[in-house]
Amino acid sequence: MEMPALKILPVSLPADQTGYEELLKDHYFQMDPGEYLERRMWGIIAMSRIEKLEDVWGEDDPSSLFSQYSRILGKDMDKLNAPGDTLTTRTLVATESYALMQHSVETLLRLYVVAQEREPGVSPMSKLLAMRSPRAVRDPIKALLDERLIPNVRRLIPHGIFDVNTEDGRNVYKNHLRYLTKWLSFFAEFYSDDNFAGARGNNQLKHGLTVSPRSDLLASFVAATEPPTTMTEEEWKAATAVINADSISYTETVATKLHSEPGYNLRTDNADPATMLALSQVASSICKSLWQVSKIFAYPGVQAEYTFNWSPLPHDLLKRSGKPPRAMRKVLKEPVLRNTVQ
Repeated sequence: MEMPALKILPVSLPADQTGYEELLKDHYFQMDPGEYLERRMWGIIAMSRIEKLEDVWGEDDPSSLFSQYSRILGKDMDKLNAPGDTLTTRTLVATESYALMQHSVETLLRLYVVAQEREPGVSPMSKLLAMRSPRAVRDPIKALLDERLIPNVRRLIPHGIFDVNTEDGRNVYKNHLRYLTKWLSFFAEFYSDDNFAGARGNNQLKHGLTVSPRSDLLASFVAATEPPTTMTEEEWKAATAVINADSISYTETVATKLHSEPGYNLRTDNADPATMLALSQVASSICKSLWQVSKIFAYPGVQAEYTFNWSPLPHDLLKRSGKPPRAMRKVLKEPVLRNTVQ
């Protein structure tokens, strides 16, 4: 049977710069990134309840996704047995929750960075497309680690969204700014290589490679406010005695310009699903706010809504959780310095 050809069809695009920007703008505002992240969170919570797939997907409904999938594939999925035994539902949910949290944090920080320079009538799309290097995010967010630069956060909210002429309006505005500042600073500290370096396992999580969800090592010692430390063999073995959450483990590369060969650590991060999803919800709520602000700038003079929060603050959320982001490292291979005599 002849396979259908794969084709890319030509499309006429606007030739002038204004038309190009309008096309990008329309594309960018098709979907709220905060809503996308929240819907993924719904899916993870639902997935945590599924041990078997029978009576879930509407097998008898020809229009259900399950029926469409089976028809295209030409066979049914095994509804009684999980595909393999390397994951339990719990470890899968822990991994997916941690991956969503990382994704939400990076999305938020990217929106924060592009929000520093806004132009009326322009969407953030061009600036987001230009952020191809990790440094494009990691360098600008360093400002969030310095409380003296909090006015950077205040500039995110355009004048006029809140009624600051009344005491209630001023209080709402003040509380919302505090919420933004505290969480942006927390997420910047989490993401930054010089601090918690929480984005280190992102690619491994996305690809399902070299990631090892651990059910036998569920504890960690280092809070997000401190850099992870290397543990001795005895400390590593004793870690299970202070288990406080599900965890994920991955290989971490250690390399600088001084190294001719990189080193490798086994890093284990606290990945309590409920905590990770709560952090994801906070990040997605701020994504929604920044996306709506960018829409206000992109379409000046058009009435738009602004969804915002002022609670919970990081301290309150993590106190209720008791399982904040934490990590520990085990050195697998030390990096080799340049010009080292062998």
